Amino acid sequence: RNRVVCAQLMPAVPGETERAHLLDEQDAPAACTAVGEEPRASCPTYLVMCVAMCTLSSILLGYDVGVITGAKIKIQDDFSLSDFQTEVMVGLLQILAAFGGLLCGWISDAIGRKRTIALAALIFIAGAILMTFAVGYWMLILGRIITGVGVGTGIIIAPLYTAEISPARIRGSLVSWSEVLLNVGILLGYVANYAFYDMPLNTGWRFMIGVGIVPPIVILLTLVCLPESPRWLVRRGRVQEAADVLMRTCDPAEAARSLKELQTEGIALNTSLQDLLHPSPGTRRLLVAGIGTAFMQQASGSEAIIYYTPEVLDGLGLTDFNDQLLATMAVGGVKVLFIFVAMFLLDRVGRRTLLLMSAAGMAASLGLMSMNYALVNNIILAVVALCAFMAFFSAGYGPTTWVVASEIFPLSHRGFGMGCATFANRFTSGVVASSFLSLQDALTAPGAFGMYCGLAVVSFVFTLLYVPETKGKTLEEIEAELGGTEDPADGVESAINGGKVD
Repeated sequence: RNRVVCAQLMPAVPGETERAHLLDEQDAPAACTAVGEEPRASCPTYLVMCVAMCTLSSILLGYDVGVITGAKIKIQDDFSLSDFQTEVMVGLLQILAAFGGLLCGWISDAIGRKRTIALAALIFIAGAILMTFAVGYWMLILGRIITGVGVGTGIIIAPLYTAEISPARIRGSLVSWSEVLLNVGILLGYVANYAFYDMPLNTGWRFMIGVGIVPPIVILLTLVCLPESPRWLVRRGRVQEAADVLMRTCDPAEAARSLKELQTEGIALNTSLQDLLHPSPGTRRLLVAGIGTAFMQQASGSEAIIYYTPEVLDGLGLTDFNDQLLATMAVGGVKVLFIFVAMFLLDRVGRRTLLLMSAAGMAASLGLMSMNYALVNNIILAVVALCAFMAFFSAGYGPTTWVVASEIFPLSHRGFGMGCATFANRFTSGVVASSFLSLQDALTAPGAFGMYCGLAVVSFVFTLLYVPETKGKTLEEIEAELGGTEDPADGVESAINGGKVD
């Protein structure tokens, strides 16, 4: 139990082969660097390739969110849909994505992270084909349901896999790539709307949606180069494979340390259903922080702005659809640009600071939008407020939510926790997306944006009270410190002494 296999972690040096043997824990990090290779300080090319291929799955949700913004107007005219039917069509995908994300936690634990990425891509392709060739409203709805399951699976697996394969020192930046690709997908959807805008009514929206089949095909073609998550491999007893992956993605000292902690942690990792539903107080705190942050990301109405920017601008007097799409592309461009700000700051100022800054900025922007509707009714000011909201969202709550969620859950609850976080996030997104027009009719536009402003203030208070800082710590250190133990091995020793482990 207290030994690690260093054979896979030893650099290949002539004459040193005989030194590859089982070593005591305390000797592992030194042994892995004593053979003449310095720890790598830079981000390995192999790691970058793995993260880039994995995060392609985030484009699936992004493209659908972006393209349906313009396509829904064409679809509404083509099928003569009511506003309620349009809201259902838009929001249904996000609600089904919530259930897809919830199932993905168990699926990824059962079949592995890599196979789950492939499954998400295949489901998305099936749904996109149904939507592209839909001959009526209900066939379109069926396609949205299937696509939603694929999207929910894809959005959870990308940050989860990236967090499990990345070194602690750059994990925040790498996990935020998922949000970058999601926003690139949104922008590509906006561009597709603009590109196919002048096509005939019955075919234009089909091309908008059909182009979305390309990214999942690319994902499937690149999966052959993607390794499995080392943490999942250790959990399945495939220690040597895990060691090989760690050595290719981390410096030798961190690889040895991570392998040691994962093996020790694995002794107590047979989590029962009762353990999942009745976690320890420390684990419960981590679950509340991760799932609560995922909920708060969507509660402030970001999906309403993404999906309904044309309708918002139309209500302020910008009636030309072409101009609405251009303004929507501008908002999407700001959203993508400020993701890179988050990537730069995540591993410098920390997760908690970015969340607090983001919540405060979103509240101010939504308050400005509400006052503009009520008092000024100025289109330029509205576009500025929308862009400001997206800037603060993308620089903080957008990417940081999934960084926190992928880091904060204990390994024994990681799949379960990520599934619950995704469910809370996507279900809230679906409710927002499927109710905005009705909410605006009931509360008026100033009232709707004022409500979202209040929820952004609530997210600031929640972060202040419940979300800890996780910057610069390994996943095992986060679990040990925030879960209520001083060392990952403490819980194992208690289990052994209590007779719970053979």
